[in-house]
Amino acid sequence: MNLLFKQTPIYWDFDCPAGVMYGINSKYVGLVFHSNRFFAQTPFSKGLSENMASAHATSGLGSSVDARYSFITAYGNLTTRQRRRHFKLTGIVAAP
Repeated sequence: MNLLFKQTPIYWDFDCPAGVMYGINSKYVGLVFHSNRFFAQTPFSKGLSENMASAHATSGLGSSVDARYSFITAYGNLTTRQRRRHFKLTGIVAAP
């Protein structure tokens, strides 16, 4: 269950300071992606057998271990329009 204010849910956050309330209007928040890094894949690594052959030789594994990896990156910025539509309330005290 959530507390509602005009049919809008209000959530509790333990990291929010006491006596402060933040409001974010989701209609005016967006995510802008980097044109070259939106789910772009990096090249695969050469594998552990080539990169770490000397480390495995001392451990007795030899060069039989092989693993390749690649990263998929998505860079972006969280943006807002019409900042006056968001709010911050301070000085909130609990009712007795």
